[in-house]
Amino acid sequence: MFSKAQEQPTLENLADKRYERFEFVSAAPIYERIIKEGKEKAQVHYKLGYCYEMMQQYENAINTYRQYMYMSDSADVQLWTRIGDLQKIMKRYEEAKWSYNRYAEKTNNYAAVAKRIAGCDSATIWLADTAEKLSLVNERLLNTDVSDWGVSFNGNKLVFTSDHPIEQNKPMSEKERARKTFGRNGHAFLKMYEADTIPAAQAGDSVRMNIKEFKPGGDTYVYHAGPATFTANGDTVYFTITNEDNNLLYAKAITRSVGTRKLELYYAVKNSSGGWNTPVAFAYNKVKYYSIGHAALAKNGSLLYFASDMPGGYGGTDIWFCRKTAEGKWDKPVNCGAVINTPGQEAFPTIVGDTALYFSSNEHAGLGGLDIFSAVGSDTAWQLPVNLKPPFNSSYDDFYCAIANRTGYLASDREGGLGSDDIYSFILPPVEHLLLVNTVYSRKDSSVLTGAHVAFTCAAVAVDTVCTADTKGSNRFEVHKNNTYVIRASYPGYVSNAIEVSTSGYKPVDTVYAQLYLAPVPPPVIIPTKPKVVPMPDRHFEVGETFVLDKLYYDTDKYNIRPDAARELDKLVAILNKYPTIEIELSSHTDSRGSDEHNMILSQNRAKSAVQYLIKKGIAVTRVVAAGYGETRLTNGCMNGIKCSAKEHQMNRRTEVKILKN
Repeated sequence: MFSKAQEQPTLENLADKRYERFEFVSAAPIYERIIKEGKEKAQVHYKLGYCYEMMQQYENAINTYRQYMYMSDSADVQLWTRIGDLQKIMKRYEEAKWSYNRYAEKTNNYAAVAKRIAGCDSATIWLADTAEKLSLVNERLLNTDVSDWGVSFNGNKLVFTSDHPIEQNKPMSEKERARKTFGRNGHAFLKMYEADTIPAAQAGDSVRMNIKEFKPGGDTYVYHAGPATFTANGDTVYFTITNEDNNLLYAKAITRSVGTRKLELYYAVKNSSGGWNTPVAFAYNKVKYYSIGHAALAKNGSLLYFASDMPGGYGGTDIWFCRKTAEGKWDKPVNCGAVINTPGQEAFPTIVGDTALYFSSNEHAGLGGLDIFSAVGSDTAWQLPVNLKPPFNSSYDDFYCAIANRTGYLASDREGGLGSDDIYSFILPPVEHLLLVNTVYSRKDSSVLTGAHVAFTCAAVAVDTVCTADTKGSNRFEVHKNNTYVIRASYPGYVSNAIEVSTSGYKPVDTVYAQLYLAPVPPPVIIPTKPKVVPMPDRHFEVGETFVLDKLYYDTDKYNIRPDAARELDKLVAILNKYPTIEIELSSHTDSRGSDEHNMILSQNRAKSAVQYLIKKGIAVTRVVAAGYGETRLTNGCMNGIKCSAKEHQMNRRTEVKILKN
């Protein structure tokens, strides 16, 4: 007898195995051969297009994706947004808008691509602006022909991340060399490096600033390591790694620069001799389920920001934070909220001082790829993010902006660099803005109102910044001198109020303080008639008009959005999209059963859940205000102690929409 020869794997099987391991450099030529031989299926074009995209061969990716879309009847129309994103990177903004609109037409979901289209229009204006701009300098003493990025400051040293070439002269077997090569791009794995902060003019072009590998706790990082961030006194470093023991846990990476494995945060503390102790895993790493990486510490060390795709976010990756307890431990992660995070990717957070967050996003309106944004605030209370525009941003990926004492560094894979990602430096002009600190108090007892809803408007601009008061009842805003600002605040159980603040007469280094007092809501009143239930109408809305969202129900004592409630909210989304100038208050009301305090909290949570649903559907955060009134606005006489039927109580459990601006 003889055994049948084992069937050889097909070319497609071989390519697919490499593709599934994210080894795009070696998978692409095999897919190309399959297509050249005319044996391809439609799916081969998609996989080859993805290889091209990951290898930054964007023109090839666009053409191959388009071919796939025309070959396949089952292609996901979402791919048109990816094609648009790549066209945007190549500054082909009209083509990108066509691709985005192609997706919108096929799905009837224009809101999903509204920010992308707005970014195309903004980019055209920003790139045409000929005004003198700040200069970026390619740091040729740091950069190589591969990827260099992620500068952080450690005393008089710079620590950055690079996948510089493996030492070609070092003897090693092919197996060992393959193990130390990142199959996604054929480069070495990312490592951290330390350099002197010598100005280029002093160092000379032949010197790479005394660069050496930075390995806190020893050489224990087989795969990617970096970026790093340090406490103010330099005694603790937090850094991102991918561990050897999770090398089979393939997952969507935070960005193409980071890698194929799940990310983890580690930290190391200096010992008495000045060395680093053994690194310790961050308490909330859960590598089997999600990534945590890109740590950023607030200046006082009490807040740790990071990027993660953990459950509970708004999209691919979000910016989260943990607060340090009195015992020196980190509280559970909290999402920074919908002002910062989107259904897309937010990553690479850095902190300047205590109140300025810099991060990158591919969803907020930008020029293409990842753009750098800044926002002023803290934890979940933020002003609207501001696109830093050119020259900070390009149509390519721009990320990891770090600033200290007006000297800054960012990373970009824009045209004209030395490698795939390069480090660029810049010097900021003197600060011209003021800091306005506003605190919201109760008029009853002068206690601070933590979590108050705050809307901040410059009279000259008439654009709201919406945020939430922090644990001290305060918000911090960057403002300009010789302007007038309006601050409005609301809080469950209190009457909303507003004040005007003038910054005339202040110097750029000054801090302006403001206080806003809210009076408690008067005792419950009975509204004589039940508010009319109005279906989503196609007509003009009047300011002050109020109507009930019919069939918007919640489970008992819950505030999650049920599928039937989502359908009702989708009707409201359609109206808000059709009438883009409308601003609303969405309020939730309970019946009188249960304690007054419990009902107030429950109604506020329900209103917030409904508003967050609208925001996730693409409605601007500045257009919707959440208000919970508990049992303070009953529609009948079913107050505490009054016996009523279930139907009568149901009349009070409602969600209302009030038109604030038409």
